[in-house]
Amino acid sequence: MTDFHSFMPGTLSGLLKKLIVEFREANHGSFLGGDRVADADGHLNALWYLLRNGCAWQALPSEFGPWCAIHQCFNRLSKAGFFEFLKDRMIIRDTSEAVFMDSTPCRVRQHANGPGSPKDKAVGKSRRGLNTKIHIVVDAFGKLAAPMELTAGNVSDVTLAPKFLEDLEDTAVVGDKSYDSRPLRDRIRAQDCEPCTPAAKM
Repeated sequence: MTDFHSFMPGTLSGLLKKLIVEFREANHGSFLGGDRVADADGHLNALWYLLRNGCAWQALPSEFGPWCAIHQCFNRLSKAGFFEFLKDRMIIRDTSEAVFMDSTPCRVRQHANGPGSPKDKAVGKSRRGLNTKIHIVVDAFGKLAAPMELTAGNVSDVTLAPKFLEDLEDTAVVGDKSYDSRPLRDRIRAQDCEPCTPAAKM
């Protein structure tokens, strides 16, 4: 039998186990509708495999167990707020001498664009079709320096930038030409930070 656990690095697996226990204690012992921590850890390995390989739920190897059980675990994690908790724990509180802002678009397939408002799903139409955009700010070591944000693909980078700057001070803020904005540079300087963004037009 293939060791599918090898898809998740051991250090990451150990960290997730600790965070699962911490999340369970913070929620007064309630976790995933009564699932054992060991079961949740196995399901997280399945989710890691799914993200790494981009496969459908039904295509998950049988060694992980029934795909529907893993999908149910994912839904419970989402509704319980575990991923928001995980995202918050990934953020460093003491930034380095510089932070870097950037975004990347992710194409949205038709299967992900079901009923409901696209705004509720961070989906928007751009030149490349339907997209979701991932916005992040990292420090010089590649660690998150502010909460990661998802927006529709047609939301400009400079629009979301002020939200990233709320807790930053005394650091250089680096971004590409999509962050070229005089009001944004003034905002950065007002927080005792130094803007490092090239002009969109040279």
